[in-house]
Amino acid sequence: MKWFVLDNEAVEGPFETEALKNLVNDGGIPKDFRIWGRVQQTWIPAEEWVSNVDHLLADNNISSAGCIWHF
Repeated sequence: MKWFVLDNEAVEGPFETEALKNLVNDGGIPKDFRIWGRVQQTWIPAEEWVSNVDHLLADNNISSAGCIWHF
């Protein structure tokens, strides 16, 4: 699964799930930045995302491993 980070008006990404979790938990991404992935309807704060990402993936039957990103 790929995720994008919104910092004011700049979008960064895509990030892998585990890498983004680590960045948020280690303070590399402030908890008030917003995160979006295709399993979400809206951007959510990083602090909320990190608490709910496993549920988001499970509810949508998406594994963070083995996904292929197509352009």
